[in-house]
Amino acid sequence: MKGRIAIITLIFVTALGLVFLLNGCEIFITVKPQPKGKVVDGRSGQGVAGATVKLVYATEEATTKEKEKISETGYYTAITTTSGEFDFANEEIDSVPYGDYTLTAEKSGYVFFDRKVSVSSLRPDLGTLMGVTAEEGLSLILFWNDQFHDVDAYLSYPKKDAATTGGTAP
Repeated sequence: MKGRIAIITLIFVTALGLVFLLNGCEIFITVKPQPKGKVVDGRSGQGVAGATVKLVYATEEATTKEKEKISETGYYTAITTTSGEFDFANEEIDSVPYGDYTLTAEKSGYVFFDRKVSVSSLRPDLGTLMGVTAEEGLSLILFWNDQFHDVDAYLSYPKKDAATTGGTAP
């Protein structure tokens, strides 16, 4: 008799578990993106310490639901470490909503180049944001992605002497 009660109880508990599972007791695992990256000096390749990094929501046409998820300002901020690294994981930011953003940085004496980025839990690394110091004179810095290896170009530039029309740099 005890074996029969145990079997009936097991069947009942299993059936009850299936009912809960199939009727809305869903188990979701939510991965919250915590974007991170690095800010470097374009000339030296060294990290820029103390830069303010902003992650600005890219579209004005966000739905009300999307706007509720975004901070009141429409952007998130982080400060770079001594090595130039930053992340948006802190006590004020639970997580950054998925979506398209513009990544910018600010620091006195630097000019930074904004980047369009997408935030997702699959790829939390936003990459490297480059900046250069504002110096007198003409500077030319070329950036390209990792897949572009064959650089075989020449630059034309004006020389100081007005009588000479230009020169070529290998």
